[in-house]
Amino acid sequence: MTLIMGKGIQAQDTEKKEEKKPALTGEYNSTFSAKNTPLGYIVGKGPHHKSTLSSSWKGFNTFIWQDYDIGDQKLLERDYGVNYEKDVNKKTSVNFGYTYWNYIGGGHDNVISLGLNHSGNVNSGLSYLYFFEKEESKPAHAFKVNISKNYGLTDKLTLTPSVEAACIKNTFGGDTGFSNVNAGLNLDYILNNHFTVSGFVNGQLGFIHETASGFPIDNAMNCGLSIDASF
Repeated sequence: MTLIMGKGIQAQDTEKKEEKKPALTGEYNSTFSAKNTPLGYIVGKGPHHKSTLSSSWKGFNTFIWQDYDIGDQKLLERDYGVNYEKDVNKKTSVNFGYTYWNYIGGGHDNVISLGLNHSGNVNSGLSYLYFFEKEESKPAHAFKVNISKNYGLTDKLTLTPSVEAACIKNTFGGDTGFSNVNAGLNLDYILNNHFTVSGFVNGQLGFIHETASGFPIDNAMNCGLSIDASF
């Protein structure tokens, strides 16, 4: 799944009354990208259109995510999930959730996720995925770590360089090892209180070239554009 990073923080007039946020909020994200690389796997022909519809209420978040392969002209995946995020302090939060990964061509995965995120001068995150009820006898695991830094170029424009790495065990038929490292740049522009447009480019170093699933984890370049709408 794709995460949009680096939403700019706008200064508020301390003399104005702070607007009360609604208890229930929603968001739609539409992303066009050259490739889809979950955990480093290069999936499908590409380019891809990935979309997410989500709603949030008091730390709970439900979502539907899907990936359409424009090159192959077919829907590859549609996922359904729920998670909960809790602030530990002003800069640190933890989250856990469940996602049903539904592969349109056949098969599915049940995935439990745990995460720890820290925001500050440098942002960082750790996440763990546990795949259970798989056809294989052994469960699968994935670990991810990422670091990023936001540079506010203007009140509405934010540049975010980032690095992410992943390690997998027994995923998608038995692939195990240090899978990939991604380095990229993300540029966010806040149009107004409800819309943000983003562009990104990243390069991947892949380390598992022959996989059980047939989707390689190879070196690759990726780029794309997205728009977020909140309501």
